[in-house]
Amino acid sequence: MFEYLMVFLLGGAGYCLIEVLWRGFTHWSMALAGGGALAFIYHIGARYPESALWQRCAAGGLMITLVELIAGFVVNILLGWGVWDYSELPLNFMGQISALYSLLWFLICVPADAICRGVRRKFRKLELGAWNMSVVGKRREDCQNDSYIPFDYKTLKLRIRAFCGEARFAAAVGMNPGRLARVLDEGGEFTQGEILRAAALLGLDGPEVTELFFTKRVKEKQQKQNISDEE
Repeated sequence: MFEYLMVFLLGGAGYCLIEVLWRGFTHWSMALAGGGALAFIYHIGARYPESALWQRCAAGGLMITLVELIAGFVVNILLGWGVWDYSELPLNFMGQISALYSLLWFLICVPADAICRGVRRKFRKLELGAWNMSVVGKRREDCQNDSYIPFDYKTLKLRIRAFCGEARFAAAVGMNPGRLARVLDEGGEFTQGEILRAAALLGLDGPEVTELFFTKRVKEKQQKQNISDEE
């Protein structure tokens, strides 16, 4: 909850600043609209981290347009405050939203998405204070009894490719690109330091670290167990 509150406040302040720079003034209702919009963008990035940037920006742009329509209906039409009016712009609806501004919202979502990822990494880094070397080491030790079963890195691969690509990821966590490719393809083990650096880079919390780095290939494990039982 505190995390989303901080994002909401950041979005409200940021949007008001953009308005002041763009047209020389703003309105307190824009702080609510901007805060809600950035919180939505933040949630989309957290909920669908494997999605492409354009997909997150499209969802964010549509959401901002919807918020603008609802807010405009309330503050401009019902209350008559006249905070904005798009009537003179082409492709507008009731003077409250415009296709041109919807395109602008899509473009603004690009830096907004980057800001959200940075904030998320900061919060996850704080949470990882409890997820220190000994905790990660314990997770790796728990998996040693099943060392013949490779790890399943399918979801991790998607996260890496959506975030920055394998080459940049390898450089950021201090891995040789060739070794990273082998570990991901063969289901090998990451070192403790690599896991912690990767978690900070990708903005992972404790449960996500367990899911992405310590999931065994269940089907292969079950098949081996079935063969063992038959023997």
